[in-house]
Amino acid sequence: MREVQIACAGAGKTYSISLKIAEMLKLCNEGKIIYALTYTNYAVSQIKEELTKKLNYIPNNIVIDTIHGFLLNNIIYPFSNFIKGEKINSCSIEKLSDDAKWKAKRKKDLRQYGELHSEAVTQYAKSLVCEQSSDNVKTKKRKDIIVQYIISDIFCLFVDEAQDMDGDFFDLMKVIVDKIEHFCFVGDPNQDLWGRKQYLDFIDYINNKYNKKGCLIQKYFVQSYKTEKEQNNIETVSGKGQTGYMFKYETIDLA
Repeated sequence: MREVQIACAGAGKTYSISLKIAEMLKLCNEGKIIYALTYTNYAVSQIKEELTKKLNYIPNNIVIDTIHGFLLNNIIYPFSNFIKGEKINSCSIEKLSDDAKWKAKRKKDLRQYGELHSEAVTQYAKSLVCEQSSDNVKTKKRKDIIVQYIISDIFCLFVDEAQDMDGDFFDLMKVIVDKIEHFCFVGDPNQDLWGRKQYLDFIDYINNKYNKKGCLIQKYFVQSYKTEKEQNNIETVSGKGQTGYMFKYETIDLA
């Protein structure tokens, strides 16, 4: 399964994700894990609640977590010392000064005590995984080891509210999804409150990548309240090797 979805508010994203998780569970190989990631603890609880309705419990091979939780537990805590020579073992959510100089100083001070501020999580995780021009051969090899470790137990990766991704998470996801067989990203660019537009870039990346390789990216349909198409810069496409996109006010059956 390779899916990228655009689903508007009220389209039943939580129900759809939990349904797909349950379906993928039937196919999940022993020793592999289905990860479902989102941005808030509330959204985590919603997915868990919906999935429990279907399965009556959450199996051990399904991990539902915040994106920060996944990055901290799977990348930063295990590998900060391996790449940067510093042991990060906790995350701070303290309110920082608006002054850029003092904010940078406080973040640096926290790291000396093994704490990483929550604002720096995606950037820090990216620095442990994605190659940089300043990396020497040894560091590049170590990052390859980290990537192989991260993907070793992933059977399927779900990411909800993907419109909230920043550039660092976008770059990190490109490295991971390039090396796994199953993934599903769900989001609504019209709810991109930060104006980052990284999800649109991610959609373009996935579409271009798999079109060229002739892979099948599964289609979906989302129930909506109107049939009027909202004009957008995204094209709706169909057929083998292409991604199905859903406009905010459009109901399309792409099954």
